[in-house]
Amino acid sequence: MRSCVVLLFASLLTLCEAQGTIVTPVFVLKGRDLLLKLHADPPEGVSYVDWKINKTVTLLRIVQSTKSEVYGSFTGRVEFEKFSVILKNVQEVDSGVYSAVAGTDAGDKLVSEYKVTVQGPVSPVELIVGRVDSSSSESCDLHVTCRTHAHISSSTFRCVDRVCSQEGGERSQVTTSGASLQVYLLNNVIICNHSNQVHRTQDLIPAEQLCYPSTGTIVTPVFVLKGRDLLLKLHADPPEGVLCVDWKINKTVDLVRFKPSGEETVLRNSTGGFEFPENKFSVTLKNVQEVDSGVYSAEVRTLQGNKLLTEYEVTVQGPVSPVVLIVDRVDSSSSESCDLHVTCRTHNSNISSTFRCSKRVCSQEGGERLEVTTSGASLQVHLLNNLIICNHNNKVHRTHDFKTTEHLCDVHADPPSHLVWVIASCTAALTLILIVVLSVWLYNDRRRRIGSRRSVDNVIYEAAQDETSAPQNPTNDVTYSSDETSAPQNPTNDVTYSSVKFHARSPQAAAATGRNQSESLYAEVKKPGRSFND
Repeated sequence: MRSCVVLLFASLLTLCEAQGTIVTPVFVLKGRDLLLKLHADPPEGVSYVDWKINKTVTLLRIVQSTKSEVYGSFTGRVEFEKFSVILKNVQEVDSGVYSAVAGTDAGDKLVSEYKVTVQGPVSPVELIVGRVDSSSSESCDLHVTCRTHAHISSSTFRCVDRVCSQEGGERSQVTTSGASLQVYLLNNVIICNHSNQVHRTQDLIPAEQLCYPSTGTIVTPVFVLKGRDLLLKLHADPPEGVLCVDWKINKTVDLVRFKPSGEETVLRNSTGGFEFPENKFSVTLKNVQEVDSGVYSAEVRTLQGNKLLTEYEVTVQGPVSPVVLIVDRVDSSSSESCDLHVTCRTHNSNISSTFRCSKRVCSQEGGERLEVTTSGASLQVHLLNNLIICNHNNKVHRTHDFKTTEHLCDVHADPPSHLVWVIASCTAALTLILIVVLSVWLYNDRRRRIGSRRSVDNVIYEAAQDETSAPQNPTNDVTYSSDETSAPQNPTNDVTYSSVKFHARSPQAAAATGRNQSESLYAEVKKPGRSFND
């Protein structure tokens, strides 16, 4: 009984304490660094902050924001700034729930919690045109397959009068690794996309060029992250009687020439060099840099002349700089509302915005704020599910920082209704448990006392019955042992023993006294006075 009560009590305490923080989901690319920081300033009198993983393993203790102690496998991989922590070169095994616990004189307090998922880059993807069916010069059906090394997704696109649509709508499936494989249409371009929350690869083909080849080529825009590889391939098979296929940059510089057999000759190398995949007439640019940006085209030579088959406008971009979200000021006009003034800042740009929260429902004054930086990236601050998000991104990379409005306005707002309900429920449950425990204790104590009283009564009754059944000595109320050797030898320690006897009384007398025979038992005990000899 006691163990069950203790277990229930502990469970309810855990439930009540767990309502104070919000778990923030974070996804990070394998090999990158991860910044974890407190959602709010540590409480007064904090002596240290412990960062833990899965609530049991301490990875870092920061003492008074000046020094730290790193534990376990994170040694050499952890940095800290005040009470924030930076995990270096994270791997999949580092996924888990990270929490910050502040140690104070009043006890430990959970101040931040993140659910971190580390994901690796997804595998390359390829979009293959299986068949082109044309019933007239104005329409055609395109049957395509989006393929990774382990998964495929097929779809059909219909083009009529140069307007294309996807039969059945966008196709999407989740792979065994948890990534998403998609085939969809955007501005008459068929896109094959393989992505998870932190990385993506894609391939694309202009639908118009496949259905209406006589219209010439369409320039396909491609953005690629600096240091990555880029696959360039033909959008359509070369015509009959091909003499060679040339890949050029900016339509003037020849890079690679393919013979009809597929044998390649490098005419001018790129920054990182070339690789040649199994796909005939395709080329992969290795380790691309910003100087490799430009228009890449594939031109086929025949006896009838030259024909442009494929054209890409390639833009190589570097990663954007880190961003930080700063809370400049918190204004509170009442216990139910507050205004948050924040700044989203990079190393050379910043953007400010104000958020108004009333009864824990927040809105952004003037709507989402967006600014284009000098490097062509986008700096953005917006609100999503009561999270203020500061986002810095270009076409291939992004960094972000965020804060929860609940933590910022907590000191100025009443507890949310669900938290009030949880606290009330926990209080009622704990009170009920205390009442039950007290009732059980009182009940057991009463039973013990009654049992003890009955034992005394039984002894008295038995002694009384034995005395009334024994032969009475009418001349003497005091009896001594006939054994002289066992009699007391010290006159100063003599003990007088008295026999307990019931005196017969009439029922009328008993009624007059209001006591029965057993109740007056102690009153009938008489002891002769003691004599002490000097």
